[in-house]
Amino acid sequence: MIIYPNLYKKFECIGGACKNTCCAGWSIPLDSDTALFYQNLDTSFGTFLRENTYEEKGMTQIRLNEDGLCPFLNHNGLCQVYQKCGPEHMSNTCRDFPRRSFIMGEHILRGLSLSCEAVLQLLQNDPAPVQLCFEGFCDRKHTGDMAVYEITQYIAWGMKLLQDPTVPLGTALGTALYMGMETKTHLKDQDYLNIEDIQQRGDSFRKEFELAKKNITSDELADSAWQLILQVTDIFCEMLIRCDLPQKQLLLWPEEIAILSDSEKLQYIKNTYLEYHSHQDTKQHLFFMRRLAALFFCSHSMGITIQESEQLFLQDICNFILLAEILPAVCSGGKITSGNTFYPGTVTLSRFFDQTQLITQYVWPMIKQLISPDIITYTTAFIYLFDKPAAP
Repeated sequence: MIIYPNLYKKFECIGGACKNTCCAGWSIPLDSDTALFYQNLDTSFGTFLRENTYEEKGMTQIRLNEDGLCPFLNHNGLCQVYQKCGPEHMSNTCRDFPRRSFIMGEHILRGLSLSCEAVLQLLQNDPAPVQLCFEGFCDRKHTGDMAVYEITQYIAWGMKLLQDPTVPLGTALGTALYMGMETKTHLKDQDYLNIEDIQQRGDSFRKEFELAKKNITSDELADSAWQLILQVTDIFCEMLIRCDLPQKQLLLWPEEIAILSDSEKLQYIKNTYLEYHSHQDTKQHLFFMRRLAALFFCSHSMGITIQESEQLFLQDICNFILLAEILPAVCSGGKITSGNTFYPGTVTLSRFFDQTQLITQYVWPMIKQLISPDIITYTTAFIYLFDKPAAP
């Protein structure tokens, strides 16, 4: 059985029109067949290919130029390998990205990375809900793997919840994330019956969050939310400043902000965030964020059996959603940006989560040390950001 989000087959690379090319800033390995083709191509272009690759630990890699770009891009940002040799002679990495696959037994789970501008354009422009598609039967009898069956049922439930306009997005995020922590525990113990029970109790979890929201005063909600937002944003920017990573300026706040006190930074974030969203179509923004959350949740939850629950739900999903909501407002000097210029920053953020150790080794340990966050802490921030108009 093959399982994938419906956007998977709708994706098309936009090539030179992309403002944040995927052919830059990270290692690009070649599979053995592609490396052999490059090695044996007896033309001037073949010589050019060999001059711009190297061997490292038994793997052939493309040698990026001094600007961190793939040397095979032409002046229009298009791949010369594609043009001169055909797409079949691009490496698997280049052909597949931003598609990603997980093999579970006899089944293939496929997703899309948010590290691609064209994927984000699909999220904003395609009117259809983001949902799972199945090639083959997806029931207990035909799946033959209870873990796969339960994971796909959980993912489908979570994606539907996150995009349900009748459920506030912050509440939906908290519910899906809480269920994910519980689901991971039972999957580890191969306790599939309890996984079914968790999903059946999903509405109860949601109602508990809604009740908790009613019992928190607006001041308490705001104070708790802004404290988490400040800590996560500050730690992320502080670590990013120290790292030699390409395009990090897209995600950094101005240098003069980094030296301010916590209270001054907090006021800066509040002011720029409120100003940013005063220029946005709230309905359209929530539509985009619901779909972004659903696809990110889908792609990461497909790896649920190979990642620790804390990594998957707190470190990845919670921090990504929070930063994706806040950084466009506070980076680049708090300049108001349109939806199109929002994409490069979100793409860069996703790449840091996907391809670097910045989050796992530096940002997340500091967050845990300073504030010991859990699903409830993040849910409070999500409820404040998404379930009502933000207040100063």
